[in-house]
Amino acid sequence: MAAVAGNMLSGAERGELACIYAAMILHDGGAGIEAEAIAAMVKAAGGSVDAHVPLLFARALRGKDVGKMLETLGSPGAGGAGGAAAP
Repeated sequence: MAAVAGNMLSGAERGELACIYAAMILHDGGAGIEAEAIAAMVKAAGGSVDAHVPLLFARALRGKDVGKMLETLGSPGAGGAGGAAAP
């Protein structure tokens, strides 16, 4: 999505992106990633999202090590294109 301008996203895509950002902010602040908190952050930012979407994000992240997930997203072995095999 990084290569797409925000105004080119559908309403659902913008809502999902807002939930992702809210979850990262909650994690960074040391708060629990709960559906109510995600929905409140999206609303405070002027966004809107269907009521079930924050719940889905909160459930998906429940019990997960979000910090570890964020660390591995940027690492070379995180599912991106791999480098050449060593000789």
